[in-house]
Amino acid sequence: NGKYTGWRSTLSYMELRNMQEETNFIRRNETSGRMQCIRSSNIYDAIVCPPGHFRRAEAEVLAGCEMTGLPCEEGFQCLCRPCVQGFDVDVFPVYADGSTMHGDGTRRLLADMEDEDDGPVGCAKMSVCGTTEQTKTIKFRAIDNKKRPDLELLVRVNAGQSETREITAKPVGPRGNQIEQTYTYEFEVAESRVGVVVLEVLANGEQIPESPLRLEVSQRNCAADYNDPSSVAQADGTCACEANSVEMGGRCVSYAVLLPAIIIPIVGILAVAVFMYIQRKHKAADSVWHVKEKELIFDDPPEVIGRGTFG
Repeated sequence: NGKYTGWRSTLSYMELRNMQEETNFIRRNETSGRMQCIRSSNIYDAIVCPPGHFRRAEAEVLAGCEMTGLPCEEGFQCLCRPCVQGFDVDVFPVYADGSTMHGDGTRRLLADMEDEDDGPVGCAKMSVCGTTEQTKTIKFRAIDNKKRPDLELLVRVNAGQSETREITAKPVGPRGNQIEQTYTYEFEVAESRVGVVVLEVLANGEQIPESPLRLEVSQRNCAADYNDPSSVAQADGTCACEANSVEMGGRCVSYAVLLPAIIIPIVGILAVAVFMYIQRKHKAADSVWHVKEKELIFDDPPEVIGRGTFG
């Protein structure tokens, strides 16, 4: 029925051999150095993802068809979307509210994205991988899609030509037990100066293909931090009072409020002092015209020197 006129063996098995090597059906034996067929002990170990894609966790793969609503008949082993697109190491920010960058460029809660196929997307090479304010700590999460056991992840922070420091990313979850290992790491960065910070991410001493990344540091919002509209950020990230104000009692007071508060009471005190001084002078001047009875001397007996109409 196929209307074939004949059959012959292939002239070359290289395409078949290449396909077997690409799908890991044939792998090099590390002991003998020879290429040989590798039989997987379970269906998960037999999964080979295309370049730029990585296997999901085993629990996610085994439950993949059920999560997508596709039935798997009894006696069959089914795989539904066992691979996910990603970088060798996905690095993405996790903000204080638990959100991160989504694939569409918006910020969404990380907890809401854990069950989605288009979950958190790693930052691309030289992209802006987060924004923060001066002195504010921003957390980053890194997921090793290659699932290398006991990976040493180091982050080199370049804040300027002479300002470089290194941060060791801490693993999230237990290490050493490959079954329980999450291959997830976290590190935190805080900078005091405004500008762009370059982050170099090294896995076992070598930069990952997506490195370096950029972190934007904006001016600190001191007015919100201290609930004081006159507080402004300085170059080193500290907060100080703006030019037309002064710090008093831990808060910034504007000269427009401070000066009247000082001058008006002083003027009032001076006015009262001047009034009292004038009153005292008047009393002193009038005292010359007043003769006290005890200052008068009478003869004894008194001598009448005159008598008026009224006495």
